Amino acid sequence: ASHRKQNEQAATTPVSLPGRPNPVTLPQYFVDEALLLSNLLDLNELSSVDLLIAGEQQQPRYPGWSRGLVAVILYHDGRRVFLQCLDALVQARRGRNWQVGVSDELSALATHFTDNLLKEGLIRKILALVRDI
Repeated sequence: ASHRKQNEQAATTPVSLPGRPNPVTLPQYFVDEALLLSNLLDLNELSSVDLLIAGEQQQPRYPGWSRGLVAVILYHDGRRVFLQCLDALVQARRGRNWQVGVSDELSALATHFTDNLLKEGLIRKILALVRDI
């Protein structure tokens, strides 16, 4: 809630953004677009500002596309890459029924890391996300 309020006031009150040394004031249309993106993707409002900035920076790679559309593409690309990494980690776990050709040390590390993710409720979170689709 505090990030939403902070973002709503960013047109008149400078806001601190992650990775940026100085607070910035944003144009009202940018604030409105960030709030829309936040609602659309169920994101933290400051994360949506950062995503829009990234979308604006990447626009030359997507001629004719709006900053918001590029931001949505970047968001989904990031999620896809995250899932691919998670898949690779799970595949590298020690298992009785498969071998992926990784060293024992890497397999032990992947097993330890994914065991911690499972203890933190990863399966429950994934099932909740799938349910909400």
